[in-house]
Amino acid sequence: MDYKPIILNDQTFGLGGKVSAALSRAEMELIRAEDRILASPSSQAVLKALSRFEALMSSRVVTGKKIGLLSLLRLETALQLYPLNEKNNELLERLILSESLQDDLGLLETFRYMQALEWISRVIDVKSNILPKTILNIHSRCMYGPIRLSEKVGFRKTKYQAPLNTPDKNLYTAPLPDEIPALIEDYCAFVNKDLFCPSAQAGLSHFQIESIHPFEDSLDGTERALSHMIFFKRGLSKRAIAPLALGPARDTENHARYFVPHQVGHVVNDIGSYINSGKIFSLCAHYTLLAAKSMHYYLNTITKLEDLWRERMGKIEKGSIIDVLLYELPGMPMITVNSASRNLGRSFSATNDALIRLQKAGILEPVACIQKNHAFVAAEAVQAYEMIDQKIISRNPIARDDIFG
Repeated sequence: MDYKPIILNDQTFGLGGKVSAALSRAEMELIRAEDRILASPSSQAVLKALSRFEALMSSRVVTGKKIGLLSLLRLETALQLYPLNEKNNELLERLILSESLQDDLGLLETFRYMQALEWISRVIDVKSNILPKTILNIHSRCMYGPIRLSEKVGFRKTKYQAPLNTPDKNLYTAPLPDEIPALIEDYCAFVNKDLFCPSAQAGLSHFQIESIHPFEDSLDGTERALSHMIFFKRGLSKRAIAPLALGPARDTENHARYFVPHQVGHVVNDIGSYINSGKIFSLCAHYTLLAAKSMHYYLNTITKLEDLWRERMGKIEKGSIIDVLLYELPGMPMITVNSASRNLGRSFSATNDALIRLQKAGILEPVACIQKNHAFVAAEAVQAYEMIDQKIISRNPIARDDIFG
């Protein structure tokens, strides 16, 4: 009693009035949240904070581990000093290992996933034509980063092996390698059509990619990255990376039961009837609404923090280094003089003086960065984000594949 992936491009699924209304409400709230963010003078900081938040939440779902925000910030800051390029592709691994940062492997995956999401937000839009090479590109970025993409990944050429902790390996039959190209072509045709509302289409995308298992290596968040791809392709997202992993991070067990039922022992006799039941679409509406609410919350938190800092600094000249830094710091709460000078296009000396003023006001604190480089951290911003984490994630994380194993 097993199931296989079905052809999506010629399918019609009934959403039902109640589910359709929930999806519509959630998407409208997401649009309102992004419009508020883009209208804010702090938009760049909020957008960066959201991409980092989504990467951290996705890591929880995939690995069951909580990656430290400060560890991720230290790595980001170091790579502003040592940018990745074709010649130093292994720098990222060396920096992490040499510094013994928390959870080396998980940190590396989180950083690469964040980079992949930001690439999607820059490149994919309503004019994009999604092709199999687009899927490979996104998976390669999630797994290995942006360097030498074509050398790393291809579609699966061996028989799929279910995880050892799968309760019943007879519940699901993965497609054979020679069946994958046609399924991916069908998937791309489905994605390029506006058959469903974006959040429902993203949910079906997630389910289908999990059912195909198209890669030799693990998915490691690729299926959720493809959901983001659909949000941008359909125009639901313009620039903001919606925290779609928040819902699964809050309730990993329920997420796994409905999106990867075969891995948790949930019997699906007929995939078409299963999808038509609306359970996946109801979760999509819930996840989209949670993402929208968290976007509002991030914007409100950052606005309050900036107001506090500006009150502390007193009168600030519009367009001055201090003025610009107070808008940017919530998005990059760990910086160096060099990176700030370069990003702002101001002199090293003037930038250094501005950072010292912010330090004297208690907004920045000196901190040792990777390779013993001197940096500054906006501790209040880090604490604010950690408070958001504690408020909306109420229990210890658990890896999706470890729920029943």
